Amino acid sequence: MKVYSTAKRKGLLSFLQEHKDELLSAEDIHLRLDNISISAIYRNLSALTEQGVIRKSFAKDGNTALYQFCEQEKCHSHLHIKCNVCGRVQCVDKNSSDRIAKLLSDNSFVIDEPGTVIYGKCKQCQKS
Repeated sequence: MKVYSTAKRKGLLSFLQEHKDELLSAEDIHLRLDNISISAIYRNLSALTEQGVIRKSFAKDGNTALYQFCEQEKCHSHLHIKCNVCGRVQCVDKNSSDRIAKLLSDNSFVIDEPGTVIYGKCKQCQKS
Protein backbone atom coordinates (compact mmCIF):
# COMPACT_ATOMS: atom_id res chain seq x y z
CA MET A 1 0.00 0.00 0.00
CA LYS A 2 1.34 3.39 -0.99
CA VAL A 3 1.96 5.87 1.86
CA TYR A 4 0.89 9.38 0.98
CA SER A 5 2.58 12.36 2.54
CA THR A 6 0.38 15.39 1.99
CA ALA A 7 1.08 18.89 3.23
CA LYS A 8 -1.67 18.50 5.84
CA ARG A 9 -0.19 15.22 7.10
CA LYS A 10 3.26 16.80 7.28
CA GLY A 11 1.81 19.76 9.19
CA LEU A 12 -0.03 17.47 11.61
CA LEU A 13 3.07 15.34 12.17
CA SER A 14 5.19 18.43 12.75
CA PHE A 15 2.65 19.69 15.29
CA LEU A 16 2.70 16.33 17.12
CA GLN A 17 6.51 16.30 17.15
CA GLU A 18 6.51 19.79 18.69
CA HIS A 19 4.11 18.56 21.40
CA LYS A 20 5.60 15.10 21.97
CA ASP A 21 5.17 15.35 25.76
CA GLU A 22 1.40 15.71 25.40
CA LEU A 23 -1.46 13.32 24.80
CA LEU A 24 -3.84 15.08 22.43
CA SER A 25 -7.32 14.22 21.22
CA ALA A 26 -8.35 14.94 17.64
CA GLU A 27 -10.50 17.77 18.99
CA ASP A 28 -7.52 19.26 20.90
CA ILE A 29 -5.50 19.21 17.69
CA HIS A 30 -8.34 20.74 15.68
CA LEU A 31 -8.61 23.63 18.13
CA ARG A 32 -4.88 24.33 17.81
CA LEU A 33 -4.48 23.78 14.06
CA ASP A 34 -6.78 25.99 12.04
CA ASN A 35 -5.69 24.87 8.57
CA ILE A 36 -6.99 21.28 8.68
CA SER A 37 -10.51 19.91 8.97
CA ILE A 38 -11.50 17.55 11.76
CA SER A 39 -12.18 14.78 9.22
CA ALA A 40 -8.67 15.21 7.75
CA ILE A 41 -7.24 15.09 11.28
CA TYR A 42 -9.01 11.80 12.03
CA ARG A 43 -8.00 10.32 8.66
CA ASN A 44 -4.35 11.30 9.13
CA LEU A 45 -4.22 10.21 12.78
CA SER A 46 -5.50 6.81 11.71
CA ALA A 47 -2.88 6.49 8.98
CA LEU A 48 -0.03 7.70 11.21
CA THR A 49 -1.08 5.29 13.96
CA GLU A 50 -1.19 2.42 11.49
CA GLN A 51 2.32 3.35 10.30
CA GLY A 52 3.58 3.35 13.92
CA VAL A 53 4.59 7.00 13.80
CA ILE A 54 2.19 8.02 16.55
CA ARG A 55 0.85 6.13 19.53
CA LYS A 56 -2.83 5.85 20.40
CA SER A 57 -4.12 5.45 23.94
CA PHE A 58 -7.31 6.37 25.76
CA ALA A 59 -8.16 9.02 28.32
CA LYS A 60 -9.23 8.11 31.84
CA ASP A 61 -12.85 8.12 30.66
CA GLY A 62 -11.99 5.13 28.44
CA ASN A 63 -13.72 6.69 25.43
CA THR A 64 -11.57 9.56 24.20
CA ALA A 65 -8.71 8.51 21.93
CA LEU A 66 -5.45 10.32 22.63
CA TYR A 67 -2.48 10.55 20.30
CA GLN A 68 1.21 11.18 20.86
CA PHE A 69 4.23 11.32 18.59
CA CYS A 70 6.60 8.48 19.32
CA GLU A 71 10.04 7.68 18.12
CA GLN A 72 9.54 4.44 16.19
CA GLU A 73 10.43 1.52 18.48
CA LYS A 74 11.08 3.66 21.56
CA CYS A 75 7.45 4.21 22.60
CA HIS A 76 6.05 0.84 21.59
CA SER A 77 7.58 -1.28 24.32
CA HIS A 78 6.83 0.38 27.64
CA LEU A 79 4.26 2.17 29.77
CA HIS A 80 3.66 5.90 29.93
CA ILE A 81 2.73 8.16 32.83
CA LYS A 82 0.75 11.39 32.67
CA CYS A 83 0.69 14.10 35.32
CA ASN A 84 -2.85 15.18 36.19
CA VAL A 85 -1.54 18.63 37.18
CA CYS A 86 0.79 19.79 34.39
CA GLY A 87 -0.31 17.28 31.72
CA ARG A 88 3.22 16.15 30.86
CA VAL A 89 3.57 12.61 29.52
CA GLN A 90 6.71 10.63 30.25
CA CYS A 91 8.01 7.23 29.24
CA VAL A 92 8.47 4.69 32.02
CA ASP A 93 11.87 3.03 31.74
CA LYS A 94 11.80 -0.44 30.21
CA ASN A 95 12.89 -2.25 33.40
CA SER A 96 10.10 -0.66 35.46
CA SER A 97 7.56 -1.35 32.70
CA ASP A 98 8.66 -4.97 32.59
CA ARG A 99 8.36 -5.31 36.39
CA ILE A 100 4.83 -3.88 36.35
CA ALA A 101 3.86 -6.14 33.44
CA LYS A 102 5.31 -9.14 35.31
CA LEU A 103 3.41 -8.24 38.49
CA LEU A 104 0.16 -8.08 36.55
CA SER A 105 0.99 -11.23 34.61
CA ASP A 106 1.52 -13.05 37.93
CA ASN A 107 -2.07 -12.04 38.69
CA SER A 108 -3.34 -13.49 35.38
CA PHE A 109 -3.58 -10.13 33.64
CA VAL A 110 -1.74 -9.13 30.47
CA ILE A 111 -1.22 -5.40 30.06
CA ASP A 112 -1.17 -3.52 26.75
CA GLU A 113 2.09 -1.68 27.48
CA PRO A 114 2.20 0.78 24.57
CA GLY A 115 -1.49 1.62 24.96
CA THR A 116 -1.45 2.05 28.74
CA VAL A 117 -1.12 5.40 30.46
CA ILE A 118 -0.91 5.65 34.24
CA TYR A 119 -2.26 8.88 35.67
CA GLY A 120 -0.88 10.58 38.77
CA LYS A 121 1.32 13.49 39.87
CA CYS A 122 4.87 14.07 38.61
CA LYS A 123 7.83 14.84 40.88
CA GLN A 124 7.86 18.55 39.96
CA CYS A 125 4.16 19.00 40.70
CA GLN A 126 4.49 17.10 44.01
CA LYS A 127 6.96 19.77 45.15
CA SER A 128 4.53 22.59 44.37
